[in-house]
Amino acid sequence: MFKYLRYVFTIGPRLLFDWVFYLYRYARHPEKYPLEVRYHRVRSLILFVLKRMRLDIKAFGYQEYLKRKGPRLYVVNHLSDMDPLFLIALSPEPLSFVAKKETESFPVIGLAVRCLDGFFMDRSDLMQSAKILRACGERLKKGDLSYCIFPEGTRNKEPSAPLLPFHPGSYKAALWSKVPVEEIAIYGTFRVLSTHYDEKRQPLFISFLGTHECLPNTVDEAAESEKRIGEEVKRLRDLDTEYFADKKEKRSLRGLPVLYIHERF
Repeated sequence: MFKYLRYVFTIGPRLLFDWVFYLYRYARHPEKYPLEVRYHRVRSLILFVLKRMRLDIKAFGYQEYLKRKGPRLYVVNHLSDMDPLFLIALSPEPLSFVAKKETESFPVIGLAVRCLDGFFMDRSDLMQSAKILRACGERLKKGDLSYCIFPEGTRNKEPSAPLLPFHPGSYKAALWSKVPVEEIAIYGTFRVLSTHYDEKRQPLFISFLGTHECLPNTVDEAAESEKRIGEEVKRLRDLDTEYFADKKEKRSLRGLPVLYIHERF
């Protein structure tokens, strides 16, 4: 309970200020403001929020990730509605999302996606989904923005379970636009807003697996990608278990790179 009171008093005023004076305006008329300006404002707010959530982000392959430039299609396993915020926080280059239609009504995440030229997909409408993926591919060709899609299609509500099946259609935008696929595995995001966890500092594990060209057959691409990300998620899950075992024994988990949210704008 104390965690949520702290969030309200430390995050609430800045969130309300940015909502009123920036985000709502950007979301209504994104064409009036340069993408760089919109992304800078959204990312600065997210960094502010995550810093006050006291997260320890244990990142693998992050320095190599920062060296990669240009538009890409990010494919990531999905554990929490907070996942997009973490990905924006770690991406200095503009990044937006292909999100499920239900997300559009979310007060913060939905607004952020609209600010950043994101797309909302109705998973029950195959024709609309195809149009959204085609539009995403066309936007990727412009070269000023990367997109992230969660190929599982929805959150995996059982963090200890295997990944949900990856949908081959998720890779169509990369195939059509000929941009690389950036694979990322995450674990621990489900704890941040959960009432079942009240750690003073919360670990989040993320691994940047690199990029590759999308296979011509997206069914094969989805299967290979699911296998690679699934294996990495299992490794991160084991590290997470070790982290809490070490904490219980009052030892520290050594040898892991820790990336603190420290950027200031």
